[in-house]
Amino acid sequence: MIARLIGRILDIQPPFVIIETHGVGYELESPLTTLTKLKNNQDCTLYTHLIVREDAQLLYGFLLQSERDLFRDLIKINGIGAKAALNILSTFDVATLIQCIQNQNIDMLTKVPGIGQKTASRLLIDLQGTLKKWQLKTSIPLSSITSGNMTIESTTQHDVVSALISLGYKSYEASKAIQSIQKRQSLSREELLKQALNAML
Repeated sequence: MIARLIGRILDIQPPFVIIETHGVGYELESPLTTLTKLKNNQDCTLYTHLIVREDAQLLYGFLLQSERDLFRDLIKINGIGAKAALNILSTFDVATLIQCIQNQNIDMLTKVPGIGQKTASRLLIDLQGTLKKWQLKTSIPLSSITSGNMTIESTTQHDVVSALISLGYKSYEASKAIQSIQKRQSLSREELLKQALNAML
């Protein structure tokens, strides 16, 4: 696995950048958050991720290690490929995306090209489990997430959504039902699950 490359930028043709290291030019696909900070003939370090397919070996490059690590978390999510992950990282920097996940802001996520409500809802749910790790990296407070005028403990909402999905409900429907209930009152995990089930029957 190639973890990083240190060298000189030879050419930038979005979404690709070529970096020369010890006489070898590596072509990497990168998000706009990286490409807009690079210049030809600039010496730099790019953190990389290699994807090997039957028909190709694809190398992705990021100026920040946090971008590369978030890219790796994104492509683990069902329905999120490398292209969608790059689109997400081209639209948001790491801190903005993590805040978006904390705040359950599905509208912001659907502004990303190729991300509809179903995929955005899956992102909100699947990345909840990694929020503590990203809070440490980005220094974003993780005590709670905000929905409307109410404050909801992130673990409670995540647990109830997961329970509803295991019962066969769609992730977006589950999130929407829970947010609607929590706007009106603050409930325990058990009571929230009970009311959500009644609302979705």
